[in-house]
Amino acid sequence: MGNLTHEQKETVALIRDKYEKKSCVETDFEKLKRIDSETTKKGTVVSISVGLIGTLILGLGMSLIMVWDKMILGLIIGLIGGAGICFAFPIYSKITAYQRKIVAEEIMRLSDELLDE
Repeated sequence: MGNLTHEQKETVALIRDKYEKKSCVETDFEKLKRIDSETTKKGTVVSISVGLIGTLILGLGMSLIMVWDKMILGLIIGLIGGAGICFAFPIYSKITAYQRKIVAEEIMRLSDELLDE
């Protein structure tokens, strides 16, 4: 059992680290990273949802035109879907900017504390 190579011992140590209980105390650096990463989550979810729904609506419009020969209805529905796709990124930008505005004070305080250490 004690005849492990150096690589095997490193692998065992990595596996063991996964199962060790970690400290529940969050450092300021970890908190700063967590808060910063959370600012984009809501915008990402909403913009992907809007873009996906827009894509499906655009596809419906295309299907109406190509399969059922409903040109006018297909164009109207397709344009609505295209607008949804076009608005996905601006929606992401607005939501992310708003979320950053909410946490800006905390981010600045934490970064000042970390930079002053």
